[in-house]
Parts: sequence; C-alpha cells; structure tokens
Amino acid sequence: GACPRCLLEAGLDDSDPGGSAPDTPTPEEIAERFPHLEILDVVGRGGMGVVYRAFDRNLRRHVAMKILREELKGHAVSLDRFISEAQVTAQLQHPAIVPVHDIGLTDRDEYFYTMQLVRGRTLSRLVEKVLRGGRPTLWRGDNMHWTRFRVLEVFVQVCLAVAYAHERHVVHRD
Repeated sequence: GACPRCLLEAGLDDSDPGGSAPDTPTPEEIAERFPHLEILDVVGRGGMGVVYRAFDRNLRRHVAMKILREELKGHAVSLDRFISEAQVTAQLQHPAIVPVHDIGLTDRDEYFYTMQLVRGRTLSRLVEKVLRGGRPTLWRGDNMHWTRFRVLEVFVQVCLAVAYAHERHVVHRD
C-alpha cells in the first residue's frame, strides 16, 4: 500500500535491518538482473518483497527497489497485489507518500518497482527513544531535537497521508 514518508524516513522494515537471510538474495546475486541499477544493500524485508538500496544509473539517483519474494513469483494473488501496490501508490500524489518511479519485469520473470529512497529511522523507534528518554533527543546526524510534541506532529502528518489515501479508496495494509 501507500507508505507515508514519515514512516519510511526510518528506513523500511527495521525489524530485520539489512544483512541477508536464506530467502533474501544478496545485492551481488541480483546485480546482473538489473543492468541500469547498482544494487548497494538490503534495507528491509516484508511478507511480499525485499527492498534494496540502489543507484539508478539512467536517472543518476539513489532509489529503493522492491522485488517480489522468489517464493511468491508463481502465486497469482501475491503477484496481483504486488503490481497493484506499485500502481496504486504511484497514483497517490501527496507530500508524505513516497513516490514510485518505475515498475518492471526482469528476464527471470521477477517483478520489481523502484521508489524514492528515504533515509532515517522508524516512527516506532523514534517514539520509543523519546518516551524512554523523557527529554529532547538529538540523533547522531540529525539536526532536530525530537520531543514528544515533535513526534506527535510527525504522527499527525502520517494520519493525514493515510486519510488522503482513504479518500481515494486505498487502505494501507502495513
């Protein structure tokens, strides 16, 4: 579904940050399948796909590339959901929803799409740190002190993005 920028400022699914698992191809293993992309590392995994950080050589920018999980390739319902996720998200034009740049199919019948790469941390990690600390928190490399009020402001932006999607009959399933 549509992923609010505020949630993705965290990186994607930080429950399993980067690294590799038996069912997750390494960047080196998939590099030859995407000649226009330089695959850099894994940034997240979920039930539907694996997300890699990549550099798009054609557009000269860093992107997030999501690939449908190998074991779901022949599963029609999962394939339809994956394609629909990319298409629906691409139609949502909102400052807090990450834009989709491209969708495609490799010569190995692997579906993928690319989207804006957003760096940062998850909202849940931010909330946990701010609530635990009880005082303004400055993250390394961050120019902003995170207070409870600032986290609430971000949460409101997430709610507005979800409301925008709901107005267009899109339900965010994550």
